[in-house]
Amino acid sequence: MKRDLFKPEAPIWKFMELFVELVKLNIIFLLTSLPIVTIGASITAMNSVCFKLREKRAGYIVDDYLIAFRENFKNSTITWTVFLCYLISLIMAINSRALNQGTIMILGIATSMVLTVVIYALAMFARFDNGLLDTIVKASLIGVAGIPYIIVAILMIIALMLATFTTYLTMFIAMPMWILFGFSTVGYISAVFYLRVFRRFTDNKYLDEIDNIGKEVR
Repeated sequence: MKRDLFKPEAPIWKFMELFVELVKLNIIFLLTSLPIVTIGASITAMNSVCFKLREKRAGYIVDDYLIAFRENFKNSTITWTVFLCYLISLIMAINSRALNQGTIMILGIATSMVLTVVIYALAMFARFDNGLLDTIVKASLIGVAGIPYIIVAILMIIALMLATFTTYLTMFIAMPMWILFGFSTVGYISAVFYLRVFRRFTDNKYLDEIDNIGKEVR
């Protein structure tokens, strides 16, 4: 039993190997996200690496990340920038107190839908080789059917955020963890939901059907 612990294929060493990879992924994600406008490309690149880690296809984490970052930079950055501008405009409108509660509720629902599309689009950029418009159309349609997965993922993130900012003590403990491996761990867990959604639709040729819709839109 003790001898098994020293074997490279032992679960403890597999876990440690994954942990180191997630630390490297988290650090490069934070570095490439510093300009704010590149967060979209960073999320897509992290998704790409997490997919490979889940499917045991990962090579050198940094190299895989940078390749995905570069290849998806344009589409991811456009998508993220448009969403960021929308979010800033929404916050400014709410702060101006020019909106009534009913309008705010409608905008809240609309924002949730837009966020769902953006989340799926950034994941799809990492998984499929489609154009920007095709991806947005497919993300919109898949987002409707895949809402339960996104709800679970968002609730997980909200729970982690609440646990982080509950008290100064939890912030003091959690912030180093977020800096070290927090974001990549969330990405690694979220990859499970994305892959389930993508496999579900690719298996029943759902993506082929939406591809025809995308071509009609073009």
